[in-house]
Amino acid sequence: MADEKRERPVPPYVPWKTFETYLDGLKAFGPTLPNVIDRDSMRNFSGATQSWLLSGLRSLNMIDDEGVPKARLKQIAHATTDERKPMLRQLIEAEYQFLKGI
Repeated sequence: MADEKRERPVPPYVPWKTFETYLDGLKAFGPTLPNVIDRDSMRNFSGATQSWLLSGLRSLNMIDDEGVPKARLKQIAHATTDERKPMLRQLIEAEYQFLKGI
């Protein structure tokens, strides 16, 4: 059984506060986000945290494999805290459907 492939993706671990801090920091780029989300947009985080954030953003389908931001990242990054809550809930429910019922 150890040879069986996992059918469910394992979400990367990113501390929630770190994720929120990164999203808030994206506002510093102004009305548009960088063309590519990479380590340069995360300079105030450690290397390990940068890796976690990139994996988390990919896992949540907020950036593509090349780091190009998707519309949902732009919307969430520029939203107020109150606007962001339902957006994040929708995002997590959509991307981690395998968690339903747990």
